[in-house]
Amino acid sequence: MSARRCKSKLPATTVEALGRADGTTVIGLESAWTWLAMAAFWASNVILAIAGGAVARPVPYAVSVLLMALLFVVLNAARGDRLPGWATTLVIVLPPLMTVLGITAVDYAQPGMAYYFITQGTSVIFGFACLRGRIPAALIGFVLCTAVTVLANAREWIAPDQLMRGYVNALAVMAIGVLFTVTVGRAARGIYQLRVRTLAEVSQRAAQTAILAERDVQLRRLDATARPILKLIASGAALAESEALRATLIEGQLRDQMRAPGLDTPRLADAVAWARARGVRVTLLDDSVARESPTETPPDDPAWNQVIERVATVAIAELAAAPEGTSITVRLLPRNRESIATMLVSDGVHVTHREFKAPQ
Repeated sequence: MSARRCKSKLPATTVEALGRADGTTVIGLESAWTWLAMAAFWASNVILAIAGGAVARPVPYAVSVLLMALLFVVLNAARGDRLPGWATTLVIVLPPLMTVLGITAVDYAQPGMAYYFITQGTSVIFGFACLRGRIPAALIGFVLCTAVTVLANAREWIAPDQLMRGYVNALAVMAIGVLFTVTVGRAARGIYQLRVRTLAEVSQRAAQTAILAERDVQLRRLDATARPILKLIASGAALAESEALRATLIEGQLRDQMRAPGLDTPRLADAVAWARARGVRVTLLDDSVARESPTETPPDDPAWNQVIERVATVAIAELAAAPEGTSITVRLLPRNRESIATMLVSDGVHVTHREFKAPQ
């Protein structure tokens, strides 16, 4: 692609961290370790519950533990500092259902780990919900689960001592979640906002540096191509035919740089100059990106650049073969279209139109 294209890249780790776009990245909720810890907690407790032999009705118990796994995924995968509304609704509705299915599926006399897995799972879910900024929703879910377990006690599904022991632990985990949210959670959001501002400042400085570097390149290029002919014109001496042609070609080249920066490659520029010297009318246009200034180039895109290189190669071949009087127009189309570029070749009798498809 063009030698004038400005390139600036940010550290990959920073870009990836900000990809989630919320403060939970600071405390590592998007990390593989978090997913591994949740999976290990769930799988190990499932194994202990089954090994304990207290599961009397496997089907409802399996549904209960699968609902728990679903909530773990939702709580960790949902984006935003605060859980979105749909995820919050699941936190309120599913744990009571999960509790009903789990309690009615275990042995009343010795529920053991099969029961404690349900209470521990709900406590982790509510603690996680507090961490994700939904403390009221977690409290509502906790109250509903407690009501369900009290009903279970009334129906003699679970012994009272086992019943209360499970939810005392759940309340403790929720309290830790609330405390963590009030302290570390707020600090994490502040750190994330600071990171966003820092990234914006770095991006702005990189863009400014690229613009200055681009201007330096253009000034050196202009000095090398236009200064000699400008000095000759300024001297007041009559221009020879070859010098007048050279001035015309330089003017056309400068216009091409402004109107079609995406097509500004040395090979194509030389081919256009030679074609114009033979009397071929050449027009280059670049509508591929909305630019704030005529010399601003579009962002670097390898797939896009490959197609542009193909456009330039075909254009060079047409320019080399075009006889005097031929008109050739090459235009880069606006982005997000099916085609990237068009080429129109007319010799006064025949008109050839080509389109170059965008990369899939």
